Amino acid sequence: MRRAPLRAAGGLLLVLLGGCSSSPDSAKPPSVTLNAPRDYGYVMGDIIDQTLRVVLPGGQSLDTTSLPQPGGVNEWLSVRGSRWDLRRDGPREIWEIHVAYQVFKGVREPEQAVIPPLTLRLAGSPAQELHSPAWPFTLVPVIPPEIKDEQVELREPLPAEPAETASVMKRWLLWLAGTACVIGLFGLRQFLRNRRARPFAVACRQLKATLSHHHESDELRAAARLLHRAFDQTFGETLFAGQIDRYCTAHPAFAPLKERLVGFFTLSQRLFFDLGGLGEADPATRDWLMDLGRRCAAAERKAL
Repeated sequence: MRRAPLRAAGGLLLVLLGGCSSSPDSAKPPSVTLNAPRDYGYVMGDIIDQTLRVVLPGGQSLDTTSLPQPGGVNEWLSVRGSRWDLRRDGPREIWEIHVAYQVFKGVREPEQAVIPPLTLRLAGSPAQELHSPAWPFTLVPVIPPEIKDEQVELREPLPAEPAETASVMKRWLLWLAGTACVIGLFGLRQFLRNRRARPFAVACRQLKATLSHHHESDELRAAARLLHRAFDQTFGETLFAGQIDRYCTAHPAFAPLKERLVGFFTLSQRLFFDLGGLGEADPATRDWLMDLGRRCAAAERKAL
């Protein structure tokens, strides 16, 4: 007599455990709800925006190939575009599908039209389908009902409005001015850098400091070294007396100074290798070296 109550209690426990183990979300079927701004007052050419909210329980997903694509629906309705967003709420998938329809139906009195349901497929096997609700709306005429068809006059196409170009032109001119300023500043920077880096310009400044207060042969030799260094930097290698013709060919701005260059190398030979008769520096030699440095610096500027 006691076994029957025990079996009943065990069965009840299994039912309760089964109910606890099943998820409430998985028991709910998929749902589709439709939202639209209004369902009246549309005319031919209007665009109707609809939003479908699809809620799928855990384990189910939407087949995106079944989502609406641009194209005709029937003879008076077409899909202009669509987009969709997906978010997850626990195991559920919540789809927001936005569809834009365009109406091409003209009426002479208010009339009710219906956007047909959309068919959406669920991914997986076996295939399942969801259907959005049909959506009725009211179309109204573009032409007042009291005007007959033969009285309708088509207006001439409106000419295209001229594009407003003043702001575009202003931005374009500002851009050009800014670009010109940047290029100009860059060019000035390069010019100043090249000017500071010109070998003979540097040599002239150093010659003034070397020959301003001293009249000894050591200062003449130091001045000659400065000019030799400037010639070597300009030539790209050590310049010897026998290479003056090649130097003047490579740097035509120095060609008028060829005789002075020959004279400088002759003077340099005497300064560095004929030391017997050198005592105090000859002021004329000092002035000649200064003049050569200035002439070479002028030729260097001309060559730029």
